[in-house]
Amino acid sequence: MTRSATPNANTPQGASELKRRFRKAREHAGLTLRELATKSGQPLSTITDIEGGRRMPRINTLEKIAQALRVSSGWLAYGDGIQPDWYTPTEPKPEAP
Repeated sequence: MTRSATPNANTPQGASELKRRFRKAREHAGLTLRELATKSGQPLSTITDIEGGRRMPRINTLEKIAQALRVSSGWLAYGDGIQPDWYTPTEPKPEAP
């Protein structure tokens, strides 16, 4: 089985934002990781790796997950497109001097 996991040292920029949106969307949908895996037809390991920031999903995987979460795949992946009404982005905390 080929995994599309990205090592932590090489995690693409934006992975933390994907992770945050992914978790908020899953929690808003009221789904456990296992339920989301079943509903999206993806392996549980894929779901946990994406939410944990250890994997960047392929577009077809992302589309299935977004459909299961009832959000746009563009928003889920990049924060672009139609933002869900319930989503409130978190502002980064200012760094201490």
